Amino acid sequence: MTQDLIDAFSDLYGLFGLVGILIFVGFLVVGFIFYVLSLKWGIKKVNGSDNLFGSTFVTAILSYICSGIPCGCFLSAYIISTRHKVSYGNGILALILAAILPLIIVTIFTVVAIMLTIGFPALLAMLGF
Repeated sequence: MTQDLIDAFSDLYGLFGLVGILIFVGFLVVGFIFYVLSLKWGIKKVNGSDNLFGSTFVTAILSYICSGIPCGCFLSAYIISTRHKVSYGNGILALILAAILPLIIVTIFTVVAIMLTIGFPALLAMLGF
């Protein structure tokens, strides 16, 4: 098992080099921090208590662990409901809000990037107007 992990790491290192691995780890860290902030926002919207960054960070780690389990989102909602003192339905709603917020932000950034690179008329043409 450990030899396979070492071989996988050496293949990854050979493919991307040290800079590529650092960029990959950087993207993982930034993505996880963005998930923590989105989850914090979702918990705040459902009036959850104890939504400080540290508490939400632990909840996000537990939620990531549960995401590997089949139907782990229900366990994640239970963790949110018990750790932040909201109902189970509000825990599910906090997870949904935490998933929707990054989609909205990425969509806005994409539209702005398209408008800055190819212009507004081309954006309208892409949308079929």
